[in-house]
Amino acid sequence: MIKVLLKGPILSRSGYGEHTRFMYRGLASRPDLFDIHVHPVNWGHSSWDLNTKEGDEQKNIQKCIEKLHHFKDVFDLSLQVLIPGEFENIATKNIGVTAAVETTACSAMWINQANQMDRVFVTSEHAKKSLATPIHQVKMENDDNVYTIKMQKPVTVVSYPYRDLGVSETAIEKIELDTKFNFVTSAQFGPRKNLMNTIKWFVEEFKDEEDVGLVVKCHHMNNSQIDRQRMIVQLAQSVHSVPHRKCRVFLLHGNMTEEEMNSLYNHPNIHAYMTATHGEGFGLPIFEAACNGMPVIAPAWSGQVDFLYDDIKNEKSGRVKRTPMFTKVKYKMDKVPQEAVWEHVIDAQTEWCYPDETAFKKALRNVKNAYSSKKKVAQDLQKSLKQRLSNENMYKLIVDEILEVCPEDMIELEGFFDSLEDDLQVHE
Repeated sequence: MIKVLLKGPILSRSGYGEHTRFMYRGLASRPDLFDIHVHPVNWGHSSWDLNTKEGDEQKNIQKCIEKLHHFKDVFDLSLQVLIPGEFENIATKNIGVTAAVETTACSAMWINQANQMDRVFVTSEHAKKSLATPIHQVKMENDDNVYTIKMQKPVTVVSYPYRDLGVSETAIEKIELDTKFNFVTSAQFGPRKNLMNTIKWFVEEFKDEEDVGLVVKCHHMNNSQIDRQRMIVQLAQSVHSVPHRKCRVFLLHGNMTEEEMNSLYNHPNIHAYMTATHGEGFGLPIFEAACNGMPVIAPAWSGQVDFLYDDIKNEKSGRVKRTPMFTKVKYKMDKVPQEAVWEHVIDAQTEWCYPDETAFKKALRNVKNAYSSKKKVAQDLQKSLKQRLSNENMYKLIVDEILEVCPEDMIELEGFFDSLEDDLQVHE
C-alpha cells in the first residue's frame, strides 16, 4: 500500500476545495493501492461546509482526517492541492496540484517552489503553459550573480471529470424569475472576473427588453449580510449606469450547494451562461454550465478553451477539426491592471485578455436570437464531455500518473526491506 498524504482545502466551498475532493476520489477509486490520510487547510474566506453527493464520502473523508493524528511514519507520497507558493517537500515523493495562474506566466517564486515537487498536476493547457514556459532571470539579495529560474519538473494536465450533480426541483422552485429569457454568470467579485463590465454590457444591450434578465451568483469575500449589502451597492453601479432600463438583473448571494448550483443551470427560464473573464486557470462554473448542456458565451483564451472546443470529424474528408462549441468573444491581450498585481502571485509584467465590448454584446444577442441552434451545439458538447472526461477516465489518469512517480513495486520493495531488517534484529 502506498501511504498518501492528501493536503488541501477539502472541506471548503471553493474551486480548490472541489479539486481536492476530486483528487481524493481518484485515490479512493483504488483502495487496493492507496492508504489515504487527509490534511485539511483553510482557503481564503471560503466557508467550511462539505456537501457531497454521496453521504458516505463525508464520513470517509473525516476518517482519513482522523487517521492523520495517529500517523508517525514518513509518507510515501504527498498530494498537495495548493497554489505553488505553498508547495513543500514533505514526503518521499511529492506531487503538487494547482490551477497555476490566470495570466500569461507564473512568478519566479512559484516556479521555484514547484521545482521542489517530483511532478505537478495542472487543470488546463493554459495553466501548464503559464507554469512550464516562463524563464526568469533573478538576482538574490547581497548577490551580484543572475540566476535562471524555469520549470524543471514534469507538468501534466489533469482536467476535472464530467460534472453530473443532479437537479433539485425544490431549489428550482425557490428561484422565481418573471423574465422569460435569462442569462447567468457566477463569480467571486474582483478585477479578474470583470463582473462590472459583464453586467453593464448586458444592461446596455437589452435595456429596452423587459423579458430578458441576468442572474448574477456572486459574493465578495464571505457569506455575511454586510458582504451582501456591499455587493448590492457595487453591482448597482453597473445597473444604474443605464437609466430607464427594462431588462432585469437578479443577485444570488452566499453559499449554494453543488446541487443548488446545478439547478441554476437547469432552470427553465435560465438559458445561457456568460462571462467576460480576463482569465481562468480552468473555469469551474463555465465547465459546470457546459456539462449541463447550456450555451456558453466566453473569450477564447485561458483555461476554459480546453473543454469548450471539441474535435469534429468531417464525414466527407474524414479530417478532424478542432471546433469551438461555444459563442466566442473577441479580445486583445494587455498587461494586468495595477489593482490586480499581487506580489509573488500576479506579476505586473504579465498579461491577460480584455474582451471586446462590441463583440460581447453581439454574442449575447446572437445567442438569444439563435437559441435553438446554440442549444443543439451545447448539447453535443455535453455528450462529448461526458464521454471523454468520465470519472473512470480521469481517475485512471490520476492513478497512472501517481504510479509513474511512486511505483507500486518500489513501495513493495521498501516494505520487504523493512520486514527483513525487523527479522535480522529479532535474530540478533
